[in-house]
Amino acid sequence: MQNEFLKKLNTRFVFASDEFYAITGKKLPDYDEYEGFPQYENGVGMMRLFSYEIDEELKNIKGEIKVNKEYIIATGTLAYKFMKSISDKIMNKINGLNLKIVPIKNDFFGHSITVSGLVTGQDLINQLRSYDATEAIIVPKSMFKKGEEIFLDNITKEDVEKELNKKVIPLDISGKEF
Repeated sequence: MQNEFLKKLNTRFVFASDEFYAITGKKLPDYDEYEGFPQYENGVGMMRLFSYEIDEELKNIKGEIKVNKEYIIATGTLAYKFMKSISDKIMNKINGLNLKIVPIKNDFFGHSITVSGLVTGQDLINQLRSYDATEAIIVPKSMFKKGEEIFLDNITKEDVEKELNKKVIPLDISGKEF
């Protein structure tokens, strides 16, 4: 269908969501095929853009970097494999960095809800309680209510930090920031 639109309209016009690729295991389209990411806010191309930005940042690393740090990266179950592949790339470039990707099952809304943006504070607390050795927990800002550091279940970032005795670092979905 995209090829037909590209011939007739000079645009692909229709784009599959990232969820489609995550569920089916199909390879994400190339960066240029997203045509500037016009559907980004609708969950189309977020994974490709993030991956592209990570690759660009890793290219900028010259020489050997050594650290002794460990972070937990909490994500919804849908993005687990994708985030695992990203973290493996980063750990291959930075010696001594351990990124533990933890898929958070959505007990609050139900296990059929798999996206990171609907993970709640209580689910983080319950499922990360057993993880000890870590600098901090990294979460996407999409887990919070817009403009606040409050999860959808009204648990605050500070509540999670207090319960887990770990700093929570919210990040935009940006390869550069990550």
